[in-house]
Amino acid sequence: MKNYVLFIDKINRVIEYLLLIFMIILVAAVTLQILSRLPFLNFKTSMLEEISRFMMISVAYFSGSLMVRGKKWKLTCVDAVPELLHGISKKIIVEVAQILSLMFLLIVLSACNRFVSLGMMQTAPGTGLPMWIVYMIIPASVVLMLLNWFAASFERWGMVK
Repeated sequence: MKNYVLFIDKINRVIEYLLLIFMIILVAAVTLQILSRLPFLNFKTSMLEEISRFMMISVAYFSGSLMVRGKKWKLTCVDAVPELLHGISKKIIVEVAQILSLMFLLIVLSACNRFVSLGMMQTAPGTGLPMWIVYMIIPASVVLMLLNWFAASFERWGMVK
């Protein structure tokens, strides 16, 4: 299990660098959109608008996959009930919540098949990018969420030191 967790740590490190690149592209695209409003700069911004939207979606989903683990990145959650409880009842509530989140991720992943297949027939008008590539962000991030969910569970259960 330790090797699995170390492997997930390496994947998360790559995702962090990928998020940095996405944020740089997002900021550059938005800055160019703002500059294009100047009277002496006249160029189309529809492509920049799509690029910034795709980067924002990527950042949101991939950063969410990092937050599932909660090692370096913390996911905001309501933990009023577990904080009121102690001992075994607290552990039961936490595990039930984790099982419900696992079920949710599996449902989202199963629904992504239909969503991505819809994108096979569409292209983005500004960039000409096939929409299935953009739609693949969701299942890819859900798979990363699942991988991080298992790593967090192994750590929580004391299987990794």
